[in-house]
Amino acid sequence: MFKNIGIIGLGLIGGSLAKAVKENLNARVYAYDHNILSLETTKSEGVIDGELNSSVLPLCDLVVLCLYPNDIIRYVDEHKNLFAPNCCIIDFGGIKRKIISECKAILSDTTVNFIGCHPMAGREVSGYQHSLESLFRGRSMIMVPDDAPAELVEQLQIFFKVIGVGKIIITTAENHDKVIAFTSQLAHVLSNAYVKSPRALQHKGYTGGSFQDLSRVAKLNAKMWTELFMVNRDFLIEEIEILITHLSEYSNALREENENELYRLLKEGSDIKERLNDEDCQN
Repeated sequence: MFKNIGIIGLGLIGGSLAKAVKENLNARVYAYDHNILSLETTKSEGVIDGELNSSVLPLCDLVVLCLYPNDIIRYVDEHKNLFAPNCCIIDFGGIKRKIISECKAILSDTTVNFIGCHPMAGREVSGYQHSLESLFRGRSMIMVPDDAPAELVEQLQIFFKVIGVGKIIITTAENHDKVIAFTSQLAHVLSNAYVKSPRALQHKGYTGGSFQDLSRVAKLNAKMWTELFMVNRDFLIEEIEILITHLSEYSNALREENENELYRLLKEGSDIKERLNDEDCQN
């Protein structure tokens, strides 16, 4: 198991990871964040053993990058000569193709291993103050190991299980980005667009669970999601256009007063959701 773990970025994800590691592993945790308050808070709470700096980084056998995609790539490029030989670097970024391809290119003349990962965990709030030791408990972890050594991949899987991860998905960078465009990114676009109706400001007293469900992720970190959407724009555009096509079908059925077609569309969507529920129960 990893003995010296470095975490870059102490927001919701990085902070939760530091807490989970300290709670469940006998490992030393070092971290860096540009927010000095977050860094000092983790030190005072005993969540980390010290600051991750140029003298400590070469001691780490696992380095976890909890940053925006472009910052992940920049960090790897600026610190490539400080990583320990054969150490493992993983990222928790929300897209994989660009991060993995560029980071592996930067590290191509080293013995450092880079493995893309993405925890399916989060909250509507951000920042270290909202981090939880239990954030990863029972959630999925997506891994893109590519040609990484099998024993290292297995070691990482054990590490994730120890901090509470419930299920590990092994996939490719392209498949990750394609599926995440639908399961995560499109949902944020739809929710964000949904609350722009003039009726949104008149919602009080008229809402039940459906409004809360659909509007939940409208509140987001605009800077982070802009970067994620732009990097994955090819797959996200495809999903948005599929959604527009389906929305147009409902609009046309209503405009044409075609009750049978509207029923067919609603029944079709309901049946698909029922199948999805059955699959979730089986998994």
